[in-house]
Amino acid sequence: MYNLPTINTSLNKSDLKVIAESFVIQVDESGKSIESMELLTKMDYLIKEIKANKEFIEIVRDQISKSGSNVITSTGTKIELAEVGIKYDYTNCGDKVHQNLLADKEFIESKIKDRETFLKAIPDDGFDSFDEDGVVFKIYKPTKISTSSIKTTLSR
Repeated sequence: MYNLPTINTSLNKSDLKVIAESFVIQVDESGKSIESMELLTKMDYLIKEIKANKEFIEIVRDQISKSGSNVITSTGTKIELAEVGIKYDYTNCGDKVHQNLLADKEFIESKIKDRETFLKAIPDDGFDSFDEDGVVFKIYKPTKISTSSIKTTLSR
């Protein structure tokens, strides 16, 4: 198989990039790409769960606050207190202009969605249409653009 790299606090971004490149080479040579993707998916899930854990966040915030508002580790990683995900609730502002703009936005978004649905249904060879002045022009269905990737789903 291959050896998973040891990750520790002494590594910097350049080190991690080299490790990642080495890992890909090992995976290619081992023929264990499916197992590797499964392992990475599980590691990614684990990391996200830990970083989203409110207790963990509070423990780290408490430790940082003892030193001020941020900590810079010996390898240069900066960990800082931050307010994230700030949102504003405009419903109680009483601003008629804002309310009217939101209504216009909903109307326009609905019209755009309807038009996009129409455009997707156009035949491959196009469709003759005309503008306000009666000038005929040809419209075509939109081009599909995608990026090939891999989707992984963990079982419960």
